[in-house]
Amino acid sequence: MKRQSLICLLLALFSLNVSAAAQDEPLSVMVAHPALQAISERLVQQTGIQILPVQPAKLPPSRLRSYLGGRGENRLAEVSQQADAVITLGSLWQQDPIYPFARRFNIRIAEIDATEPLDQALPGIARLRHEAPSALYATLGLEPMPANGEESAPWLSPTALGSIADILVHDLARFSPADAQQLETNLAAFKRELIKTKSEADLELALAYNLTTLSLSPHFDYLASDLGLDLLASLYAAPNEWTAERLAQLADYIRDNEVAVVLVDHPLDEQGQQRLEEAGARVIQLNQLKPVSRQEIAAPLEVIQANLAKLVEAYMADADS
Repeated sequence: MKRQSLICLLLALFSLNVSAAAQDEPLSVMVAHPALQAISERLVQQTGIQILPVQPAKLPPSRLRSYLGGRGENRLAEVSQQADAVITLGSLWQQDPIYPFARRFNIRIAEIDATEPLDQALPGIARLRHEAPSALYATLGLEPMPANGEESAPWLSPTALGSIADILVHDLARFSPADAQQLETNLAAFKRELIKTKSEADLELALAYNLTTLSLSPHFDYLASDLGLDLLASLYAAPNEWTAERLAQLADYIRDNEVAVVLVDHPLDEQGQQRLEEAGARVIQLNQLKPVSRQEIAAPLEVIQANLAKLVEAYMADADS
């Protein structure tokens, strides 16, 4: 009996030592989306938390599934076995493949959903419900292309970006209590700058004469809603679908509806830009949270600041004239 008690005591002590050793190891967190990598890297500064990207810097999220199941499988296996958790967009982007793929190599890996906290203690990122402008699509002879959750890019909205940061810090602090204080310090500084940037933009835009907007990208609905822009429609079409005839019809729509600004995520060709500007709109290309290079990730706060500065300048041009 005494021998059994001694064995139990030794096993308990061994278990405690293993647990303590595990707690001393830094938290390792996998990411597979450039925006989530940029945000999480910013929030874990000066902590022991390691962010482990699995995707190549320039890989579009739409190709993530095929990458993970093909040439990226070895990288996925390596990172999954190192990681304690994986950051996803699961609630917003139900097709996000990274968590189920990671569990193939590490059944114990935990999910951190950047759009919905683990314990529901904070509000998640609500889906925007925008009806496709069917009449405008029909006029242009285009098929509606509804955006998926990832394409809606809520992180380009200052308020939604702040909510994503809240969720990530809340959940990361639960996984790594030793880093909780520094995470909260980083979050406070990050949100302070976000709020300041948005407040300054709001004050400027309140004086704008015309906030009527058209988007030729799926990425700006959250941003437009956050800033109170009058977004008439978001049109998604492949670059080769913007024929001269369609551009002329779009220019008529812009002219008839007195659209002040057209938002794009990539440059239009010279002819397209000229047609839309002649119709009275300013064409503004906004930045996204994409890697700057293979070695340099984007800085979330700087992207928000640059985008809001472009928008304020565009909308205030009429007010100043």
